[in-house]
Amino acid sequence: MHHRLLVVDDNVDLADAVAALAETWGWEARTCHSAKDGALVEEVFLPHVVITDVYKTATQGAHLAQELRQRRGDTLMLAAMSGCGGLMDLERRYPQLFDAAFEKPVSTDALRNLLRVAAEKLPAAR
Repeated sequence: MHHRLLVVDDNVDLADAVAALAETWGWEARTCHSAKDGALVEEVFLPHVVITDVYKTATQGAHLAQELRQRRGDTLMLAAMSGCGGLMDLERRYPQLFDAAFEKPVSTDALRNLLRVAAEKLPAAR
């Protein structure tokens, strides 16, 4: 049984590194590099956790998160990532949208904790 992670970030190296780390902890992971592709991959892959860059190309990452939250509700954990700061502003603009928020680069401990909480909260796929 596996849990699934989708990482959406235009920084290919960062997205790949986060996915590779999650895979070492037993997660199945996919990456994509635009909000549009993220929405398409999510429909097929059905991840348990989506980590998205929220300040990529204006607010596309936040809009992706809103779309996924409307579609999946609490069956999905959403995490925001930003290399530009402004996570407090994000909480004001999108209250209760994200389950977690990280400054880039994401710390290994923070990622491990997010995935541990998700694994405890959400049922694994068969």
